[in-house]
Amino acid sequence: MSSLHLPPMLWSSDAAWTELSRRPPSLATLVFGVALPAAMLPPAMLSHATDVGSAHYLPALSASAWQFVEFALFAAQLVGFLMIRWLIGAVAATHGVRASARDACLLATVSLLPLWLSSFALLQDGTLAVLVLPVLAIGASVALLKRGVRCMLGVREEIVALEIGIVAIHCGVLAWAATMAVFLVPGLPAL
Repeated sequence: MSSLHLPPMLWSSDAAWTELSRRPPSLATLVFGVALPAAMLPPAMLSHATDVGSAHYLPALSASAWQFVEFALFAAQLVGFLMIRWLIGAVAATHGVRASARDACLLATVSLLPLWLSSFALLQDGTLAVLVLPVLAIGASVALLKRGVRCMLGVREEIVALEIGIVAIHCGVLAWAATMAVFLVPGLPAL
C-alpha cells in the first residue's frame, strides 16, 4: 500500500483494503514502521511552528515549555492509538465480529493517518487551516475506519461499521485529550 491508496480508501471499501486483507503487514511493521513515525509528525510540526513563529501561537511560552508540550503530544498520540486499536476489537465484539490484533492495529493505523497528516497545517501561518484540517481529518478517519471494518472484518451492515468507526475514533480523540490534560494541567503554573 502506498500513500496514493489512501484517498480512494475513503469512499471505496475495495480500493486497497482487499490488498491489505490479503497481505497484511506484520504488527512490527505497522507499529514501528508506520504508527510511531506518523505519531512523531504532529510534535515535529509543532516544534517547527514554534521555532518559526512562536510569537504567532503562544509567545509567553519558553523553549523548554514547548518541548514539554511536544512530549505530551507524542505521548497522547500513542495513548490515542492504543485506545483506538483496543476499541475496534471491543466494539466489534459487541456485534459478534472478531477482530484479530493485527486487523485492529492495521485499522487503527490507517484510520489515524489523516489525523497525523493534518499536522502539516502547522507549516503555514493561518489559524483557519490549523482549526479546520483536524476536524476534516476526524471525518476522514471515521470514513476510513468504516470502510476498513466492512472489508477487513467482513461487517456488512453499514450502521454497525459506522458505529465502530465513530466510537473508536471519538473515544481515541477523548483519550488523546485526557492524556494532554494529565500532562499539561499540572504543569500550567510552570508554563
